[in-house]
Amino acid sequence: MYRRPAPRQKIHTASLVRPTKDDVRRILKIIPREEREEPSKVFSVQNSELYLKLIKRNYEYYGLEFKKPEVVELVYLHPPVKVVERHFEYPDNVVVKLNVLKSGKVRIKLFSHVAQLWERYNSKGKIPPHKMSISAYKSMGYSEAFINKMNKSFERKKVLEIKHEKMIQNIFERPSTKKKAPAKKKKKEEEPEKKPVDIVEEDPVEIVEEEPDEEEDDDDAPEEDEAIEVDNDDDEDVDENADDVEPPDLD
Repeated sequence: MYRRPAPRQKIHTASLVRPTKDDVRRILKIIPREEREEPSKVFSVQNSELYLKLIKRNYEYYGLEFKKPEVVELVYLHPPVKVVERHFEYPDNVVVKLNVLKSGKVRIKLFSHVAQLWERYNSKGKIPPHKMSISAYKSMGYSEAFINKMNKSFERKKVLEIKHEKMIQNIFERPSTKKKAPAKKKKKEEEPEKKPVDIVEEDPVEIVEEEPDEEEDDDDAPEEDEAIEVDNDDDEDVDENADDVEPPDLD
């Protein structure tokens, strides 16, 4: 019912050339024994004199030959002292510091530099100038390490600003390199050819003259009862003038 597919051919991607010992050492950066430095036999121990005394007694107790080892007194290295910066909590407050002198007098100092920066710049969403911020932090008693760190970060931001500005210009203000194609002339629209109209011959139609209705003619004719009045004045004028006309000569 179902046929088993043919086995796939194996593809060997690895090279068949075996690396030599030198290649393996060069790849793994293995240093041969002959070139290795012998480990130093000197070691350091705390209270080295007491350690030598006790180990010598142990060897004598077990009847072994004692060989004095190269022991050096352990030097205690003090851990580096970390300067903890005391940061101000609220930048819009004036910091007050009290200093008691040996004479018993109390000296009061007011630091309003940070509050002024907050009022002029930070509260309005602006970045204060670098020199003003450094002077404010110095007056607050920050260490030189912290001030140097601020200077380094400021220089790094300047470099990044120039770099990002160039990137933005290359993306958005890049001059177009595409050549403008010449404008194609618009071809006159070809008028569609008039198709010949098939003339269909129609059968002649017989014209039948309609006879006028007698009733309509009778309506147009004057009725017999109606009398036609004629003016007789013109006839009388003609008769009156007839007597004045001279008869023609018979000669």
